[in-house]
Amino acid sequence: MLINKLISATIFQIQNMYRLPFTSLEIFFVPEQAYIFMIIEAMADAAVADGMPRAQAYKFAAQSVYGAAKMVLETGRHPGELKDAVCSPGGTTIEAVAALERGGLRDTVITAQRACSKKSHDMSTAK
Repeated sequence: MLINKLISATIFQIQNMYRLPFTSLEIFFVPEQAYIFMIIEAMADAAVADGMPRAQAYKFAAQSVYGAAKMVLETGRHPGELKDAVCSPGGTTIEAVAALERGGLRDTVITAQRACSKKSHDMSTAK
């Protein structure tokens, strides 16, 4: 698949640039793609439930993720600071953030990342 080739090429370039072990990069670039795809899908599903056509919902959700990632990379600001900057007091965004916190988003992502790291370590030492 093209996406796997692109991810592998990206991992190889970053590995050489920063001299990181492959497992460190694998943990950061491979599973996160799946997480983000799931987030895009969930955002689109919610938009469809609110009446937006699916194709448009996928585009809007993907563009939102792209824009947020670009802001983190280009501004150098902490992601929490950027999140706070877009949350108006009593507004829709802070309401959504509160719902994500009640649902355990951070803990779920951290738990998934740690499980990935453990599995990668286990696989590399089982040889």
